[in-house]
Amino acid sequence: MSRLRDGRNDSSASLDSKGEPKRRGSGRRRKESPGPPELDLLEAVRIGETTVERLGGMSDGELKGHVKRVEELVKKAEEVEAYWIRKRVEAEREKEAFEGVVGRLVEYARKVRA
Repeated sequence: MSRLRDGRNDSSASLDSKGEPKRRGSGRRRKESPGPPELDLLEAVRIGETTVERLGGMSDGELKGHVKRVEELVKKAEEVEAYWIRKRVEAEREKEAFEGVVGRLVEYARKVRA
């Protein structure tokens, strides 16, 4: 604080009453949604390319395990799809809101100029 009082502060950073740099963005923040669910695409491709011959050579236990893993991957893929659909809907809403704001600003600018 003494540097501030003496006028020797070369920094352009804002300081709080204790002389600490102020943190920016301490106000309202946008909620960050978690990323999409994890989906191992390489495994999905590998399992999807399983041939009829390979399936025919599997024991009952192997076949049940394979089917179970396919069902798990399908469920996970549906979760990923639902995530991206939600993101697209959110983006469309934001775009519409932004376009509405821009439209109102254009109307206001035209009214002020007239």
